Amino acid sequence: VVHGRPDNGLGIALITEMNRVAEENGFIAVYPDGIDQEWNYVRGVPLMQQRERDDAEFYRDLIADLSIDLNIDMDRVYLTGFSNGGFMTERQICESPDTFAAYAFIGSTLFPGITNLCEDAPPVPILYMHGNEDVSIPWEGSQQVVPGLSEAIYISYPVPATIAYWGTHN
Repeated sequence: VVHGRPDNGLGIALITEMNRVAEENGFIAVYPDGIDQEWNYVRGVPLMQQRERDDAEFYRDLIADLSIDLNIDMDRVYLTGFSNGGFMTERQICESPDTFAAYAFIGSTLFPGITNLCEDAPPVPILYMHGNEDVSIPWEGSQQVVPGLSEAIYISYPVPATIAYWGTHN
């Protein structure tokens, strides 16, 4: 369960109450902490602020490390994320389609460059949830002026465009 920005694993554990759900249904819930309370989902995406760390690789390593000590059915590992964690979950769909059985992203949308990242990714099971009153990631998307460009670009695409993309992709 991947937290949003600025938050941490404990915060998303408390918000989702996933420990209770995990205990009732016999699964393990994990809540990693992102560096500086965020996830680097835009690594390598042009026009976005760049950070070197590869959080997609971190997730693959985390699952591999946990499987050493825990009895994990590697065919039943799922990833969900909220807001910044939802954007990171989307990136994982494209970078690690064989690591997770299904994905759920909440309160996030497409971001610039994801269609290039997902070009060769296979179809995957997705659950997508978004509210039309979300002030952080608006239903109609967010645009930003980027120095050197004549018009604003989407930094988060509209929800209908997100649904259309994943429907077509899958």
